[in-house]
Amino acid sequence: MATKAWRNARCSRWLSLDDQMAMARLAARARLPLLARGRIGITCRRTLPALASRSAWHGRVILRANASESNPRPEDKNSSGATSHPHLRELYEGSARQMHAQMDRLSKIYRNVQLSYTFLTISGGALVLGIGYVIINWTMLRSQAAQESAEVVSQTMQNAQVQFTAREFSKELLNQLFNDEEIASTVASWTLRLLTSIQHEIGALFVHILQQDQVVDEVNRLADKLVAYLCESQTIQVETEQGQRGHARWVEVAGATCMLMGVAQLVALAHTSAGGDPDALVLAAESKKGLLDSHAFCSYYDLLLPAAPWIRDIGILLFVLIFILSTINKIKDFKGTVKIVEGFGLPCPTFMTIGAILDLIAGCVCYLTGIPVLMEWGAEFILIFMILASYVGHFKPWRETKEEFHMEMLLKNAAIIGQCLLTIGFEVPEIGKDGTPLGLNGALGSFGEFIGKIYRALKPYSYIFKYSGIILFVLVFLFGGLKHLLNFKETVEINKTFGIPLPTLSALVGPLLLLAGSGMYLTGIPVFMEIGAECLLLFLLMSTYFVHFKPLQQSGGGTRCCMLTAVL
Repeated sequence: MATKAWRNARCSRWLSLDDQMAMARLAARARLPLLARGRIGITCRRTLPALASRSAWHGRVILRANASESNPRPEDKNSSGATSHPHLRELYEGSARQMHAQMDRLSKIYRNVQLSYTFLTISGGALVLGIGYVIINWTMLRSQAAQESAEVVSQTMQNAQVQFTAREFSKELLNQLFNDEEIASTVASWTLRLLTSIQHEIGALFVHILQQDQVVDEVNRLADKLVAYLCESQTIQVETEQGQRGHARWVEVAGATCMLMGVAQLVALAHTSAGGDPDALVLAAESKKGLLDSHAFCSYYDLLLPAAPWIRDIGILLFVLIFILSTINKIKDFKGTVKIVEGFGLPCPTFMTIGAILDLIAGCVCYLTGIPVLMEWGAEFILIFMILASYVGHFKPWRETKEEFHMEMLLKNAAIIGQCLLTIGFEVPEIGKDGTPLGLNGALGSFGEFIGKIYRALKPYSYIFKYSGIILFVLVFLFGGLKHLLNFKETVEINKTFGIPLPTLSALVGPLLLLAGSGMYLTGIPVFMEIGAECLLLFLLMSTYFVHFKPLQQSGGGTRCCMLTAVL
């Protein structure tokens, strides 16, 4: 059929491109030698590759059939059969083989595509079925997975080898972290940077806490209770005039000693480099700004700071010396002391006298050690004695006789009590790793641990003792300054009597020093407390020298008292 179509085409004079392509497809399917003899075969062979570019053709491709090929001459048949036909057949066979190879390749590609499509369809169906199964049984699968995971984790945690390995690994890791200098330096730098960045906020927070109405109310309530307790008692006996004056001189010494103690305790706090001391009553948020930035203040504190330990030791010695000499006098005149105690109406006067002597000895010894926890114990011993002596010896007589002398002695004793409270508040010891206060070094064993627990509970409330001590300490100076200002003319006459230079100016400057020092001390700010203590100390030194030391020296009284006053 293909041969017949081909021959019919050769008989036509002209062939179109579509007809030629149709004949080529028929020839490829039948695999028959369709290329004819003569020029038509060559022309078809040459025109087939050019079918892809129709732009080179206009309309149809015209093939001209050679009339000599359709009606060959007799003389040309032999030559064409011998020369052109084998060559054309060879060309056709090569084209047929190539076309067959292309068809095989296309059929393989088609089969592969069909297989891939089938595989993807099956896989997609299986995936959809699996997802549907998981969705339907999601709760059951999740519970089973969680149960199996929990069992695996439980078995792993119960494995002794795993536990031992994890424990050793943790120990080794922590050991390396704690002993790594680079990590330690990094953590230290981070901590320092953090504290430096929030130092103003920390200071402001402390100031805000200490200025809370609740704190101020508690301090005021405690002060009111203390004053009410001191004022509600009965007078028993009045001391002799000589004993009262002697006691007044010793109280004056104690007042100056308290001032020295205040300066020694606050000089380090007032220094600009120690503005963040945790023992400060009130921390100024801007400790390095304002007044302290002046060169004079900085130079003054730089000079005073190295001498702070000496000032502190002198203050301790002078503060304790009054009680040491008082104890010696009580021991020397034991019977007379017993009679005085009996005159106060106290039960068991002998036992009370022995207890007072032992109390003073214990207080003096503990205070002289300089160890914070022992100094606090010494202050507590002295505080017990001072409260009892003030109540029995002065408050009761004052309530009966209303003598001004007893009120003055009460105020001066209140200053000593205030110093004891300040010592208790400032010297609350830190607790060591063994649970005992620092300074004991575990000497008391389990009792030391018990004391450490007490101090740990007392530490947050130490400010109550500090503020109470400040208030009691300043009362005598505050009332004294007001009294001298109200009785200005009388003060001038007293200054003239004792030979104080510039009596009028001294009568004005003295009360101003007392009021200014008391006001600064009451602020609770370390630097102002230190300045206030220095103002009060200056007044006490002047008054002690002109009012007590010179008259005592001129009268030739007690050499020991003269030496003590000279040291003050």
